[in-house]
Amino acid sequence: EFAALQGLLEPDAAVGVTLNGGAVDLYGRRAAFRPAAWPDADLRRFLQALWAEGRPTYLLDDGSEMAPVLTAVRSYARLTPVSTLVRIPYFYPGGGSEVRDVLLYRVEEGE
Repeated sequence: EFAALQGLLEPDAAVGVTLNGGAVDLYGRRAAFRPAAWPDADLRRFLQALWAEGRPTYLLDDGSEMAPVLTAVRSYARLTPVSTLVRIPYFYPGGGSEVRDVLLYRVEEGE
């Protein structure tokens, strides 16, 4: 599934993830970042910098730690589901995980 990102996403895309960053980078050949532990203001500045560079930006809902990230980003950006990645690791705090289908969102500067 991660290799499919090569055909789905722009070559200069950046993808926010929980613990699937290595797979996004290795198989998807796209830059990954891990926003879950960042303060909201830092994440917003980071996304604004990506947008200023014209870089396509995505968030992969691949773990429970992404829920607050998605909520925060929705307050200032548009999230559009673009694809479902099938049967990939979905992570929980403390090291647990399960295999499930997850949504990939495009993140675009909002109001």
